[in-house]
Amino acid sequence: MKRAGADVDEMLRYMRAMALYTRATLLLQAAAMSDPEEVPKVEVLLHRAGLEIGEIAKLLGKTYIAVAKTISRDRLSRTRGL
Repeated sequence: MKRAGADVDEMLRYMRAMALYTRATLLLQAAAMSDPEEVPKVEVLLHRAGLEIGEIAKLLGKTYIAVAKTISRDRLSRTRGL
């Protein structure tokens, strides 16, 4: 049987994820408005917003490896562009 505190902790974790997802969505919209050709992927924005790779994978229904690769490719492309 679960403790009531465990339910609250889980709810808080999901609320945090939703807040960060909302922030990332706003960043995505702002980026699309400023430069439509260089809009980062949702995975990248969620990672920049503070979500961990595992959380992002779970939210988007992707594998951990797929999300990690997307973030890694973004880092590489940004460092090459400097």
